[in-house]
Amino acid sequence: LNMGCEAQSEDLSAQDLYFPLLQCTVDLNQKIIDTMKEIHANYNCDLNVYDCEDFSTLAEAQMVFWGCGIATDIHYLDGDGDGVACETLS
Repeated sequence: LNMGCEAQSEDLSAQDLYFPLLQCTVDLNQKIIDTMKEIHANYNCDLNVYDCEDFSTLAEAQMVFWGCGIATDIHYLDGDGDGVACETLS
């Protein structure tokens, strides 16, 4: 997965490497926050209203599983508790 956080280490000081990576981390955190907001805007994470049959792809089910909270798994999308939602969709 390329998040655009490459840094060439040749002839660069630690400070020259640190600040771009710090900014990359901030940018990545913002992308995660924005994705979580999008999930909560488009999916109901407060009630158990979805089953695996409601998703057409494993990726979509996994996104909702992560976005609504792995610890609670309100939709019971991870039947065996291994962190992968709706494995039958794969």
